[in-house]
Amino acid sequence: MSAYSQIDGRLVLNWSQTQAKFKLQFVSPDKRFFDWYKSTSRKLNNSKGSLTIEEFILDEAFAGEWLINLEYSNTLNDMSIPLYLKYTFYKDYASSSETKHVKMIKLLGQGKKVTLGKVNL
Repeated sequence: MSAYSQIDGRLVLNWSQTQAKFKLQFVSPDKRFFDWYKSTSRKLNNSKGSLTIEEFILDEAFAGEWLINLEYSNTLNDMSIPLYLKYTFYKDYASSSETKHVKMIKLLGQGKKVTLGKVNL
C-alpha cells in the first residue's frame, strides 16, 4: 500500500546547481497563475555530486490543461558549468493508472522563460 492516496498530479524537479535562481509558474485552465520562487530546497548527495530537489503535489486542482512555466535568472558567474533541470510529472500518482513524463532541460541555452510542459488533470 502506498504512503499516498491517489492524487491528481505530482511534479518533481531536480537541478544541478544549488545557486541557480528561477521562478516556477503554474497556469490554471482559467488562466490564473501561481508563482513559486526557488529559495531553499532539499539537497540530495549522491556518488557523483549533488542535486537539488523540489516536489509539488497537484491535488483537487481545477480540471483541464495546466501550463508549467519556468523563468530562469542567469546569475551564475561560471558559465562553463552546465545547468540542467530534470522535470518529472506523474499523473494519477499512486494509482494503477499512473503515468510518468520526464524531460531534461539545459537551462543556460534557454531564453528567460520556457514552458516545461502542459498537463491535463
